[in-house]
Amino acid sequence: MDKRRAWYARGGAAVAAVFCCSAAVLGCNSVLGIEDFDAAGCPSAGARRCLDSNTPQVCGADGSWESQPDCVDQVCDGVTGACVGECAPRATRCAGDVPQVCSDAGLWEGKAACVDKTCSAELGACIGVCAAGQKKCDDNTLQLCDPNGQWQDEKPCSDLSMTCDADSEDGCVGVCAAGKKSCEENALHTCGRDGQWQIQPACVDQTCDVDDGDGCVGVCAPGQKHCDLDNNTLQLCDERGQWQDEKPCSDLRMTCDADSEDGCVGVCAPEDKRCEENALHTCDRYGQWQIQSPCVDQTCDVDDGDGCVGVCAPGQKHCDLDNNTLQLCDTQGQWQDEIWCSTISQTCSDTGEDGCMGVCAAGQKRCAGGVPQECEGGAWVSHAACGGPTHCYGGDCVVSCAPGLDVWCFGNTPHVCDTTGDWSAGVACESQTCINGLCEGECALGDARCSDRTPQTCDERGRWTDRTACEGSCEVGSCPGPSCEGLPSNCGPAGNESCCLSPVVLGGTYQRSNMVEHPATVSDFRMDRFEITVGRFRKFVEAYPASKPAEGAGAHPGIPESGWQPDWDRSLPADRAALETALRGSGNSMWRIAPGEEEHANENKPMNGITWFEAFAFCAWDGGRLPTEAEWNYAAAGGSEQREYPWSVPPSSIMIDTSYAVHDCSGQGVGWSCGREDILNVGVRSPRGDGKWGHADLAGGLWEWNMDWYAPYDTGACTDCARIYGGLDRVRRGGSWRDIASNLHSSERSNDPPELRGDHIGARCVRTP
Repeated sequence: MDKRRAWYARGGAAVAAVFCCSAAVLGCNSVLGIEDFDAAGCPSAGARRCLDSNTPQVCGADGSWESQPDCVDQVCDGVTGACVGECAPRATRCAGDVPQVCSDAGLWEGKAACVDKTCSAELGACIGVCAAGQKKCDDNTLQLCDPNGQWQDEKPCSDLSMTCDADSEDGCVGVCAAGKKSCEENALHTCGRDGQWQIQPACVDQTCDVDDGDGCVGVCAPGQKHCDLDNNTLQLCDERGQWQDEKPCSDLRMTCDADSEDGCVGVCAPEDKRCEENALHTCDRYGQWQIQSPCVDQTCDVDDGDGCVGVCAPGQKHCDLDNNTLQLCDTQGQWQDEIWCSTISQTCSDTGEDGCMGVCAAGQKRCAGGVPQECEGGAWVSHAACGGPTHCYGGDCVVSCAPGLDVWCFGNTPHVCDTTGDWSAGVACESQTCINGLCEGECALGDARCSDRTPQTCDERGRWTDRTACEGSCEVGSCPGPSCEGLPSNCGPAGNESCCLSPVVLGGTYQRSNMVEHPATVSDFRMDRFEITVGRFRKFVEAYPASKPAEGAGAHPGIPESGWQPDWDRSLPADRAALETALRGSGNSMWRIAPGEEEHANENKPMNGITWFEAFAFCAWDGGRLPTEAEWNYAAAGGSEQREYPWSVPPSSIMIDTSYAVHDCSGQGVGWSCGREDILNVGVRSPRGDGKWGHADLAGGLWEWNMDWYAPYDTGACTDCARIYGGLDRVRRGGSWRDIASNLHSSERSNDPPELRGDHIGARCVRTP
């Protein structure tokens, strides 16, 4: 009953008509209600009818209607009571793009076909804006029409660098996106509708630009290089076809070359000029120097048209002989006064390293005792000694000097001509130096002091001069070696001086052993004021054998191969015990301790009984070296003064007694009956017996080993010379405590085998000034 009501409600008037028709057939009242219709019996068994459009009924044997299975996708025929037709009434479908609706008779009825729309089977109508399955291109994106007739993005061809083509199988074709532009190989590429590049001719001396109508902009092509010659600057073409500065070649002192790999070539910038080796160099267009001929006796000048100016060349030196003045060539090729050599008592030399050479000024004269001397080539040359009624004054032999007017220097003491025409000594200069009869300067010749760790010495002009700085501490103008560490200052006549003082000897030219045929020049050096003491040598022994020299140690800085040689090691004792035993072996050895003496009673005595090898080893260990014979003789002779004895003032003086030197201990002129007690402390005859530069015991005390092998002097002059090859004996100098006066002259030479361990031989060291 519920089903019929539902069907009736859907069917409306048409259903009611059917019912009425059925009722008539059955003989029912045309206005009979549903309940009445249901209550009516069926006419005869097998009769058929439709309960509704979908439910057939058959009249049963008991006279009641029996419902059959509902019609599916058909309609119940009210006449036959059977399912007929091809669809259910009002059902909808699509036949391709044609909407169809099922009629009441169960037949499909078509509507107008869908155009650019989609047929909806559910609605039986055309819907949307496109036909399902259609394709189209929207801004290079392939779109498909969905079942609701709406366009949906399917494939963005631009992402694939292709062009949309709805008619193609894949929807995207070609190798580019339509309308896209690009620049390759400096040519504009435009993508056509077929997805293929359309290529324009390459830009010539311009740059491809996709935003430009013509496709070419600017004044240059990418990768092009160009030289801005006015500024010597490499330029590169930028992305807008404009030249941009890339590299200023002038900053690199090179020349711009756009064809080169780096853009800058050569070693100079165009139009550069310079002067080298006094020749004008100009830079050519290839960045290479073109060299003109050197200026001869002129100076190169880049601002001069010819490139050469003035009257002299750079580095040239010249002596103004009239004024004894060294002149140097300035940057304008003109002579300029550099040094007035006369102010430092030297002679102008345009070949010397310093420009002033020697120890005197050209034309100067002086008296060395009674010997007139004249300066020639920076050295004092002696003339015949004055005699008879004459005496030497101002470098000449004169009968008398001018009383009260003439003045002169002997040593560091001014002398004035007295009323009798003779020289009278004045007061010795203190803290000043005697120069031409006057005390001048800020210090006395030979004075020494320390400026922090730098030793300073007073030169012959009364000025402080810096010397080589000490590695350790500086003491009284000297750099003490390891032999002086911890030692008290108890040497010298008053027992209050450092035993390690080492005054500077100002170098110069002199005559070896006072022989004019053997001139020699020595450089500045520092020589120990005292001979090596027992106390100092004890430090060497305590460190032995670690104190043995290394190969090359103890060399003269200006004499090659003058240092320690490994073969000499065999001439040294093997160990400390062997060394001490050897030192006690000599008869008057200071190393031997006599009965009743304290262990260190001899500490300030000169160390004797040492071989040449031990002396060399000690000096090398102590930071110094043995003196060459030329150096030792120069210091003892007072340099160019050529003193007879180290203390001789005037130089020709032969005054000597035991107040000057420890010598001739027997007093008998023989000197061989002396004992070890006659060997006195170092420096006890100072300052009376000191040399020109303050060295004690250069004569007397002990003979002193020198570096050289003994041999006759070579002929001619020498500079910083020493005989370091060949010979049997080594040189010794200075005499000893038991020698007579004739053995103490500064010119006296002697020799012994280097292995000799004599109680009359010691040594002193020299050092870098």
